[in-house]
Amino acid sequence: MFQTHYINSTDNPIEVKSSLKAFGMAPGTPYTQTDVFVTYNEAISVPPNAVDDVETASCDVPQGKFWNLSTHSHKQMKRALIKDGDTTVFETTDYDHPGERLFDAPFYTFNSSKLTWACTYTNDGDNANRVVRAGESAVVDEMCMGLTYYFPSTGPKFCTYKANGTCLCN
Repeated sequence: MFQTHYINSTDNPIEVKSSLKAFGMAPGTPYTQTDVFVTYNEAISVPPNAVDDVETASCDVPQGKFWNLSTHSHKQMKRALIKDGDTTVFETTDYDHPGERLFDAPFYTFNSSKLTWACTYTNDGDNANRVVRAGESAVVDEMCMGLTYYFPSTGPKFCTYKANGTCLCN
């Protein structure tokens, strides 16, 4: 898996570069498949001039062991976290460079069977006079996503938390 994500907050084109070093396995080498488990909160609604507005969502996790946790959000985010029940297993205050939490063997298992992710927002600056909702624009919208990798897997999972409180996964 190789993923790059660039946000251009200007009206002008930007030049970006990515590099990857990898080593291939010989054909027929046994391996355990790992995949992404991504969560997305579609129900974000940050009021105008809000301070410390918390948007929280939960979805069932696939069975398996997790070896990487991170988040994705936009500029209004002041804090993002991933929880297993009441236990915070990842936290960041930097939307632009959220970092990650890596687990070694025996890796991480969600004891609660649910991944809860939350983002705390302060709606000030350019967007202060409007409701900020979930969307793709890094300038006027927000995102609150949990980004994880797990194994053994039979395929990637993408789960969306809806405004009615349900979580739909595919």
